[in-house]
Amino acid sequence: MDQSRAAAGLVAVCVLGIGGPFAALAFLWLEVRRRFREARALSGSLALVLVLGSTGSYFAGQTPEIWGPSAVLASVCATAFVLHFSIVRKAIRWFASPTAVWGLLLVAAPASATLLAWGLNQPDDCPITPAPLLIEREEIPQFHVVTDAGRRLPVYTLVLAESATEFEHAFIAERHFACRVIRTGDPDPSHNCHGWVFTQGRFALRPEDVEDILADNHYEKVAEPQPGDLIIYRNVEGQIEHTGLVRSVIAGEIVLIESKWGPLGRFLHAPEDQPYGTDYAYYRSARSGHLVTILEEPQSP
Repeated sequence: MDQSRAAAGLVAVCVLGIGGPFAALAFLWLEVRRRFREARALSGSLALVLVLGSTGSYFAGQTPEIWGPSAVLASVCATAFVLHFSIVRKAIRWFASPTAVWGLLLVAAPASATLLAWGLNQPDDCPITPAPLLIEREEIPQFHVVTDAGRRLPVYTLVLAESATEFEHAFIAERHFACRVIRTGDPDPSHNCHGWVFTQGRFALRPEDVEDILADNHYEKVAEPQPGDLIIYRNVEGQIEHTGLVRSVIAGEIVLIESKWGPLGRFLHAPEDQPYGTDYAYYRSARSGHLVTILEEPQSP
């Protein structure tokens, strides 16, 4: 959020969060003391001042954060003013009273200020939606990984048509991940999420080969995750899309995942705060660690 908008938002928070309750308490005191003439005159005067101020701000091109709170308070003051006339009260006696209006303001103003303050902390929309990042896999024939059952699987590096860093910046902003993830590693096209987990970031692996690793290395699905477990995300067809590691589990409910997002960076995030969907499960193996054996083939002369 830019600084001018943030400053305007802080003005709005102060007007609603401080000015609203102060005015409410002052008018409630006048009503309880049955000083109706003073309350009527003061509420009418305050409504007029606030209307003029908010109208002037609106026509001066100010943002809604500037003129909006004054307009809200002006409408409340005007409502209390007209309710001091008996003819109005008789018409809507069942509907409202000045005391009820100020009581409502006493609750509504701090609540509105809280919501506005929360909105100030939300990330701005990204001006453009980034086009899909073009990724190709390039096999590295002199290397293979080997599962515990002896199955040999190919390894790859990722080839990009553009900068992963620039794409990641736009992608994080567009998906509103900025306030929900913590970066732990920079973009690196040498490996993907599967390669980060199973080859310690040396290579990229195909998603379909992860199924073989899970089977050959005796992974089993578990309901209650523990630090060190795998988390596997699948698409609607049930195919593996993404792999990560469980880093912490707090009170058996709050789970923190670390994973690498394709050729992009590596992030700490909640299980649902990632771009791979909500179909995920946890896996555990009795083996020590997740790394597979890397076999280097002698190159032909």
